[in-house]
Amino acid sequence: MISTTNKITAPCMSTGMAIKMQLELLRLNSISGSEGAILSSVAKLGKDIKMQLEFFRLHPED
Repeated sequence: MISTTNKITAPCMSTGMAIKMQLELLRLNSISGSEGAILSSVAKLGKDIKMQLEFFRLHPED
């Protein structure tokens, strides 16, 4: 049987890792100065954060 903690931890960890990767891409793109790549990284980062916030909104008791 899967515990509530495991149900919460897995999505959070995967989304957290996605956010971490997007921040690293944003850092690297800002160094290279590619405006299109920076905008793309910011958009993906925003999407990952939005998904994380929506997950917590839907599961406040967990």
